[in-house]
Amino acid sequence: MTLPLEIETARLFLRAPDVKDSRALAEAVRESLPELMPWMPWADESYDVDKARQNIVAAHDLREMEEEFSFAMFEIGTNVLVGKCSLQNIERRVPRVEIGYWLRTSAGGRGLMTEAVAALCEVALGNLGAMRVEISCDARNQKSARVSQRAGFELEARLKNDRRDHCGTLSDTLIFARIREENS
Repeated sequence: MTLPLEIETARLFLRAPDVKDSRALAEAVRESLPELMPWMPWADESYDVDKARQNIVAAHDLREMEEEFSFAMFEIGTNVLVGKCSLQNIERRVPRVEIGYWLRTSAGGRGLMTEAVAALCEVALGNLGAMRVEISCDARNQKSARVSQRAGFELEARLKNDRRDHCGTLSDTLIFARIREENS
């Protein structure tokens, strides 16, 4: 696989997270807990620099095994860590990949995540040779659903009673996809 270690967009610099990013990652998560906690089971009041470091080490290991490719997102000009995104749940036989993401609260509303998702989709379709790129989210997470749509993904399905959130509430899952045609 020829996956870039760094991706640059008009306003973002994406790179593999490094342990030196632990404090910045923890700060971004802590700032964003009210928005992250309903959707991300790992986001809780105990998230600190040590948990961020563990997350980064685990991401590095998954990258080495070519199972998941995480990117820390930095805003160009400020160098502030504004979120994380990844290519995950890679199915090489299809080939397909899923994009996962979260954005720091203070960076919201400016289209940064849409920009990052579009860039990761191009990497998945090009560098990874994916025929299918998916995004899934809880149907109640309208911000995530809007990012998917703005990045050119089509809503393909609503899976009813498909998941339980971290509070145990049953909910639906939305599946968005971008497809590369066989002859592309």
